[in-house]
Amino acid sequence: MHIFEDEKMAEEQKKTGSRISARISRRWRIRIAMVLVLAAMIPVLYPAYKSYCYEDRKESCYGAREYVGITYQLLVEKELTAGIKAEDIDYTKLVKEAFVKAYDTSVEEDLTVRDLCQEGGIIQVRIDPESHLLTISCTADGHEIYQQRN
Repeated sequence: MHIFEDEKMAEEQKKTGSRISARISRRWRIRIAMVLVLAAMIPVLYPAYKSYCYEDRKESCYGAREYVGITYQLLVEKELTAGIKAEDIDYTKLVKEAFVKAYDTSVEEDLTVRDLCQEGGIIQVRIDPESHLLTISCTADGHEIYQQRN
């Protein structure tokens, strides 16, 4: 009977061991399948992510230019309420001041800003000589022109 019990235990160990290895291999198969599914999702989702980032940067560039335009308009109104005539206001100085107040960025002499657009575009500002309204454009592809209105 003694030998029979040893054989029985050996068979149980084989069964138990094979169950553990089956569980481990099943777990690894599940993990590998999950990794493959995730790897397959990357090429599918990456273009959508890139498109989302592009649209977000485009909107933030437009929003930044709009905010500068609003700041400029407030500075002009402040000058006018202080009693300064419209002909005597230095509008170029006010544009530069609006960029500094809004984003603490430097404006070049030709009214261009190089470090505001996240897409790497160059911001160009034009002041209408008659109405003194701003047109702020960006050289990045697809960025809309911001134009002040009365």
